[in-house]
Amino acid sequence: MKPKFLSLLLFFGTCWTVRGIAVKTAELTEVTRKSQEDQISLSWVKNNLFPQTSENKIIITATTQNNALLVEPGYAVNLGCKFSTCPKSTNPVTITWKRGQRLMSASRIASYTVSLTSHGTHYADFKVFDKQFAKRLVVTGTGDNDMKLKKFHEGDIGKYWCVVQTGEDAEYGMDAVSITLKSTASSWDLDENSDRLLMSTGVESITAGNSVTLQCRCRWCDGVAWLKGPTNEWANHFETIIEQKLMSGPTQYHTRRSGSRKDRISYNEEELTIDRVEAGDTGRYWCEVTWTNGEHQDARVWESRSVFLTVVNGGSR
Repeated sequence: MKPKFLSLLLFFGTCWTVRGIAVKTAELTEVTRKSQEDQISLSWVKNNLFPQTSENKIIITATTQNNALLVEPGYAVNLGCKFSTCPKSTNPVTITWKRGQRLMSASRIASYTVSLTSHGTHYADFKVFDKQFAKRLVVTGTGDNDMKLKKFHEGDIGKYWCVVQTGEDAEYGMDAVSITLKSTASSWDLDENSDRLLMSTGVESITAGNSVTLQCRCRWCDGVAWLKGPTNEWANHFETIIEQKLMSGPTQYHTRRSGSRKDRISYNEEELTIDRVEAGDTGRYWCEVTWTNGEHQDARVWESRSVFLTVVNGGSR
């Protein structure tokens, strides 16, 4: 029979966060917290949860140390972007830098590939697509896959997206994080509260048939949407799962559900819950939030981050 999943156990330092069972890519470990009635065997974990959780595909996750940088005009600034793969891979990764408030509509400005070799990290195929950055962008190769923007000026203020791609399945092999550049010479910027969005990222796993809750908290936001995707290699099209917009007053919202999951989802302003999860729910889920700039009400600010969800077969024993 199936073991009962009694609690959420986080196993830090692994690829997977499995609800009820800890799975490590290099070493499968039994959980230490078990009920007296149901002992979760190591063989059950191995046979039913690993490695079929990812269908042998590489899942990539992007991170950045600073999501907002204050820059003095005339000086250079490094745009840092890290990535990790699960399982670990030495395959080349393409990094594309885009500029724009929303990821799905941002315009690409530069791209390059990163390869891990026996001699260290190798950068190649550097291309600049936006003429205004043609002579001011360089790949530093000093760590964090930095791209340096030289001679920063007021026209460079805005949001920049680091999009990392493995070239495989769009959802598995793509993630993105944003960095907002601000100027010391400006009295206001497009995004004065870039840390409003609080969300756990990375990879989570859930057994089919159970419910899963994805958390996304935004302070003083007036709109939120949960998206799944991207559904194409250009990372500009996503499936909308749910949207919620502030209508009037601090607690009056309009909520719209769509897609094939609309009868299995619920939302309570900070948590998206999917009931009776199934294999087709595997994929990358994005929380996109929006708000108006405090000093310029006509200027809207967007931010989004993702978490990858894998649905595994519960099996039997």
